[in-house]
Amino acid sequence: MKTNKICIIILALILVTAQSCKKDKNTDPVSRSDNQTSFNIYEEKNLDEYLTNFMGKMKTNTRSGESLTTDDAMWHLSACLNFTYSNINVNKSQVEYDTIVTSINVDDGYITLNDINRSFNEISNEVNAVYNSSTLENKNILYVIPELQDDVTRGGTTVRTVVAISNSLDFGHYFFSDEETALSLFPEYTTYLWNTEAIETLTYYMNLYRSETEEIPGRVYITNLTEVSCNYQNTYPNNRVFRTRLSSNLRLDREDMAFFLDSYLGLIDESNPGRPILGFVNFDIIPSHNREEVMYYHTLNIKYGIIRYTTTPTPPAS
Repeated sequence: MKTNKICIIILALILVTAQSCKKDKNTDPVSRSDNQTSFNIYEEKNLDEYLTNFMGKMKTNTRSGESLTTDDAMWHLSACLNFTYSNINVNKSQVEYDTIVTSINVDDGYITLNDINRSFNEISNEVNAVYNSSTLENKNILYVIPELQDDVTRGGTTVRTVVAISNSLDFGHYFFSDEETALSLFPEYTTYLWNTEAIETLTYYMNLYRSETEEIPGRVYITNLTEVSCNYQNTYPNNRVFRTRLSSNLRLDREDMAFFLDSYLGLIDESNPGRPILGFVNFDIIPSHNREEVMYYHTLNIKYGIIRYTTTPTPPAS
């Protein structure tokens, strides 16, 4: 079933990356003659040390006079939050999302370390609250992604933060060498409504048999997030992703479910070609409707990130 599985996709890189100039050697974070910083994330060899030093710098009494560009500030804020809280190196059978809305002061395109620190503490409190309110068993913070919005309030510029929390279960890895393996997961004479039951069941089994490229010991966090969307319009062959014009109430049988399970898992592997620095994070299957074509279909959104390995344990939620 995995023969000739080629995914043609539109890769939407949502990367809040630092500028491309080299980071000076043996310099502290944000210590520059112009009170600004910019470094190449791809050249930073010890990000644990860098972020630890940066968070220490944020909390010093001398931080208030130093500032970063908004892009650099938001990258550091995101990296520090994920370094502190997240771990993508877990098996996932369910993922929940929550949105945190806070604000941060922006002055003519710059944000001070004092305001970055205040925002980090405010978002951290909310992340802990979201974590504690989740009813998932063996729960884990998958990622924390803050984004600066266009709207400005009395409290400053709005920051919208998405928090993903997963449960952590120990299951096998994906590799279907024949159709019978996938078919055996679905009972005979059982059908699944395409936009609810089918998605819930496919998501469950896709998480059990998720793709792995290597065994990774310890905790892994991400500093950037990339999303790939696969649907019937940009995937070849286009029957790799479910679509129908027949009925909005169409039900999938066990053969359909086995095919799309194997296909979607294959797309996760194939949608990240030539980008070994990006590791798989998680996915979502979205029920979609194209009114012009009268088409009902799945959109498979796959998230990848720049993975970082750390020996720093995840702190307990307060």
